[in-house]
Amino acid sequence: MATTLHNSPEILHVKSYNIFPKSTSYVRTFQLEENDENLTDKIAIVTGVSYSKGIGAATCLSLAKAGADIFFTYWSPFDEAEGRLERDFPSKLCEKINSFGVRSDHMELDLSLEESPNNLLNTAHSKLGTASILVNNATYEAPTNFRTLTS
Repeated sequence: MATTLHNSPEILHVKSYNIFPKSTSYVRTFQLEENDENLTDKIAIVTGVSYSKGIGAATCLSLAKAGADIFFTYWSPFDEAEGRLERDFPSKLCEKINSFGVRSDHMELDLSLEESPNNLLNTAHSKLGTASILVNNATYEAPTNFRTLTS
């Protein structure tokens, strides 16, 4: 099933397919179409990569296939809450990313903490270099009154 996100050359055009055959159907990857930009010598940060669901891992693989080095974040309490924590998931994903001939690294990060964005950028820079692509995929919903929310 092909899904085009946008017609703009800045946006990747994607096709969806499963990346982990034995896992949930929510985990998907995207295949770049032949006319998409080559991302060699680019470094991408992808936040919110999860084993249990979402498109974070898929985005990492899609960008890696296009030639970008990948630094991703994950937060295991999210997968624990979903009942699908796989402790070696980040390492397995790095192996899949590296199979495209690019570099990868990861860190566990709670982006709800005020210092997390700085920690993310500093760690990614020290591991892979300066990022030129950011996919801000992290999300988390906790039922609360909006008046009590903080940064």
